Amino acid sequence: MKNNSKIVENRLQALAERFEQAFRVAIPGLRTVGGEAVFPVVTADGRAADIQELLSVLSRQALNVQREGNLIVGLDFLGFNLAAEVGRGTLEIITGPCEDLVALSLLHEEAMSAVRGAALPLGLTLLGYGIQPLTPAGLKLMCPKQRYRVLAQVLGEAWW
Repeated sequence: MKNNSKIVENRLQALAERFEQAFRVAIPGLRTVGGEAVFPVVTADGRAADIQELLSVLSRQALNVQREGNLIVGLDFLGFNLAAEVGRGTLEIITGPCEDLVALSLLHEEAMSAVRGAALPLGLTLLGYGIQPLTPAGLKLMCPKQRYRVLAQVLGEAWW
């Protein structure tokens, strides 16, 4: 048991150090702004799509591909990131940090252009303004990311 607690302690320390390294050493003079926009992605018939094919196409242009096994969970580009969200058909566009809203808007439009350009040949469309796919919500639509499995194990059926 003592050995396990040391392993857990080491992992927590590594996680804390990784978290701390994500912050800038020097604080900029002005505050910055970033954005997160979540879009359901649907097929031509309005049903929820599986975004893995879309992420695979976009991964060819990405600076970095984040995976959990064979699952693409994130793509890093210059100025923005794309991430698989809770639903298999949900894409998150993360932009910034930027010095102002104009720069943020330009980055968001750049990200949207890249995503739309990859989605169109696949017959996929991004929905906005709270529009949901025609597919009913259910367990089959959940993205099989590790953290969602952990939440399900800890919180049980109520989480789903």
